Amino acid sequence: MWSSVGITSCVLYSFLLVANAVSYALYLARSPTWTHISVEHIFHGFIGTFCLVRISWAIVQEEDVANIVDYILNRVGYCLFFTAFTVILAWWVEQYRKTYIDTERFLPVTKVPWLLTNLVFYIFFAIMIVLNVVDVIAGDQREDQWLYNVEVFTFAAVNFGIALLFLIYGSRTFVRQKLSSDSSMESKKALIAMLVSTLLITISFFVRMIMLTYRPLTGQYMNNVVYATFAYWVPELLPSLLQIYTLGRQVKKRVERKRNIEHLYNVEDEDAEESAIADDSGARSYFTMSDESQSYDNFVRKSIIDSAYDDDD
Repeated sequence: MWSSVGITSCVLYSFLLVANAVSYALYLARSPTWTHISVEHIFHGFIGTFCLVRISWAIVQEEDVANIVDYILNRVGYCLFFTAFTVILAWWVEQYRKTYIDTERFLPVTKVPWLLTNLVFYIFFAIMIVLNVVDVIAGDQREDQWLYNVEVFTFAAVNFGIALLFLIYGSRTFVRQKLSSDSSMESKKALIAMLVSTLLITISFFVRMIMLTYRPLTGQYMNNVVYATFAYWVPELLPSLLQIYTLGRQVKKRVERKRNIEHLYNVEDEDAEESAIADDSGARSYFTMSDESQSYDNFVRKSIIDSAYDDDD
């Protein structure tokens, strides 16, 4: 019999999977540069894979499969979620420190630090997974091992670092936009969206850090529903849905801006073409009138000469 936690997990992560798929499909339909590597590609791809892993993890837990599979799937989910949101964080840093003209290149400034950070993170957790699996196979209780607690505290520290960086760059960007924005309703909406995004993402990662360190620090286990809510559902689903919505709005605005620019250039090209046609027509008319005037002058001259000959006769 499935528990309420397992059923809720499957439903919630399935909903996120569908929302992510719809958002990604709209991005591919709207964006003319969808073949390039982009933040949208990375985020949607990793969040979609993350949802599949989380659904599998929930099923494995309910089916009483060995704790090894449960543990591995959980850690893989952590890694995928880490990559999805560090690319968002890198994009925030790019926007704040941007000193270059907009380009289609993927993270021109922060790409290398982002790749190195993820590489180190994956290597560390791969080593931890292997060592912890060996301990479990040897018959040791996983939660009682110091190595497992080191892993938990490390991941808690990573969540704290991500929350802090989102708070720093989100607040700095908010202050900068507030100083440079006008009093229009559009500017106010942008400021509110920036503030809400910063607070929700920061709080989500802080909450997860607290939940991860509860058992190692207190030696006690929390209620399953409470732990699942604040260690998994809230810090994973809320920021993901928020970013799906934010990226969708940004792609829509970017497409509209590009369409407006293309329309402006098309209008200018049409005006230039009409002007060129008018000039060409005027030139042809001018030279035609000159030819006609020249023919009329020749006719008058010929008539005078003919009249003179008639008088002589």
